[in-house]
Amino acid sequence: MKALLKSAMFVMEYPLIRRIFVMFLIRFPFVPIDVLVKNKLNYLLKDGPSREKKVFLNRISRSKKKFKLSLYLYDLLPLISEDEKYWGLLSELEGVLKSNVPVSEVEAIKQINCLLRCFQFDSALRVYREFDFNSCDYVANFNSYIKYVKESIKFFELENDFPLANNLMRNSEGGRVVFYIPPTIVKLDILNHENKKIYDCVSRTFMCLYSIIQIRCDVYLKVQTSWRYVGESKENIHVSYHTRGAAGSVRIKESVFLGKCTVDELGYSGWHSVSNLTLGDICHRIGGVGLAAIEEFYIRVFDEYRRGGDSKYHQVDFAKDHCVILPRRYVFLPLQVETDPVSDCAYIKTYDLLCEMIIIARKYRINLVIKRHPKCKSDRIYRKLKSIKKLNNVFESSDNIHRLISFSEAVVTVNSGVGLESVMYLKKTITTGKSEYSPVCLEAKNVVELRHYLLDDDIRFSDIDLKKFIYYYFNFCLYSDLDRSRLEGFMFGK
Repeated sequence: MKALLKSAMFVMEYPLIRRIFVMFLIRFPFVPIDVLVKNKLNYLLKDGPSREKKVFLNRISRSKKKFKLSLYLYDLLPLISEDEKYWGLLSELEGVLKSNVPVSEVEAIKQINCLLRCFQFDSALRVYREFDFNSCDYVANFNSYIKYVKESIKFFELENDFPLANNLMRNSEGGRVVFYIPPTIVKLDILNHENKKIYDCVSRTFMCLYSIIQIRCDVYLKVQTSWRYVGESKENIHVSYHTRGAAGSVRIKESVFLGKCTVDELGYSGWHSVSNLTLGDICHRIGGVGLAAIEEFYIRVFDEYRRGGDSKYHQVDFAKDHCVILPRRYVFLPLQVETDPVSDCAYIKTYDLLCEMIIIARKYRINLVIKRHPKCKSDRIYRKLKSIKKLNNVFESSDNIHRLISFSEAVVTVNSGVGLESVMYLKKTITTGKSEYSPVCLEAKNVVELRHYLLDDDIRFSDIDLKKFIYYYFNFCLYSDLDRSRLEGFMFGK
C-alpha cells in the first residue's frame, strides 16, 4: 500500500491534484496515519484548512504508532504549537522519541537524526553510544559532526537538550526579540557536513547577529522548524532563516556568492527590498561613489568570485570537461526546482519557460543550452529534456556554471540565483519573475515580452550599470560574520 501511495505522489505533479490526494489521505481513517506523514505536513502547513489540521492531530493523539510518528517531531512542531489543545502531544512524542530503544541500525539513525534536528544533543549521543553500529562511515563521521554542531551552538548558550516547550511561547507576548535557531546548523549531512559551505556561512552569520542582539535586547530562543515560515507578531522582532513577510523582522538567507548572506526586513529573492528599487534609486544611493572606485571594486569581487570556481551548489572542475561540446554562440537557460517557493514570484514558471524557450530556439534557430537544477526531481522536466536529444540546436549540459555563463550571449531564467551570477559576468539577463536583481535585468511578464527581449540584441543594461548594481548589492545587501559593525547598523541604526 505504501509503495502504491508513493508512486501516486510521484506522478501527481500538478499542485491541485496533489492537494486533493493528500487531503484524502488525511481525512479518511482507513489510510494509516504514519503513511506519507511528510507530504501531509507540507500540505497542512502551507495551505491546509484548520479543520483538517485538527483531524490530523487528533488521529496522531489516538494512534498507537507513537514512535514512528515521533520521528517526525521536528516537522510536527509548528503544527502542534498553533493550538494549545495539542501542547500535551508535544511532551508525549518527545518522551517517546527520547526513551525508545531502536531495534535496527536504520531505525537508530532515523531516531538520532530527528533528535539532532530538535537540538536534543544529549539524547542523540545516548542513542549513538548505546547502539552497536555496523556502518563504519557513520561511526567515523558522527563524532566530527557532533563537534561541529556543538561548536556552532555555543554562541546560543545551549546546554544538553533544548527545551522544546520554548516553541510553545506565544509570539504575542511582546517586548522581546524572538530568535529562531536556524535549521542549517543541524541540517548538514552527517557523512558530508564538511562540504556544506553555504550552511556554514548562514550559521556563522546567525551566531554573530545573536551575539550583537543579546547585549542590548531581551532574546527568546526558539527552534526554527520550517524553512519557509515562522509565526510572527507585531509585538516582537523576529530573526529567522529563509522566510519572507512584513517589514520589522530580520530575515537571513545564503547568497550564491559563497561566504555571504542576504539580511533584509522583507525576505529574499523577489521579496527582498532591493527587488522594489529601480536602477535610478540605486544610482542615487551610491551617488557619492566615483566610477573609478566602482570599477576597482567590481574587478576585485569578480576576481574573487571567478577564482573560487564554485557556486551555491558544487560545480564540476574546469579541467574535467566531460560535458557536451558547446556551440560558439548560445543562450543559457538554467532551470529551477519547480517546488521552490520563489516560484510564487514568477510570471512564467520553470516548466512553462522551458517549453517556450525550446519553441523559440527551434523557430528562430537559436542555440539553447539548458542546465537542469541539481536538486530537480520533476518527472515532467526529465521527460521534456529527454525529448530534446534529437534537436540539433538545443543541448543539455551539466558543465560548470561559470563556463556556461561566461561563453553565453544571454542568460534566461525565472528568478534563479544563477541570474545574479549572470549579472556578475555582465551578461544580458532575462527573467520571468521578480528577483533581488530585478533592477538590472529584463523582466518578461509574458511570452511576447520574452521573445522581444531575447531577439532584440540592442535591449540590455550597460556594463557600468551592472557594475553599479554589484557595488550596491555587495555593500548594502550582503553580510557575513566578519561584517559585525554593518550588522549592528542594520539592527540598531547607524
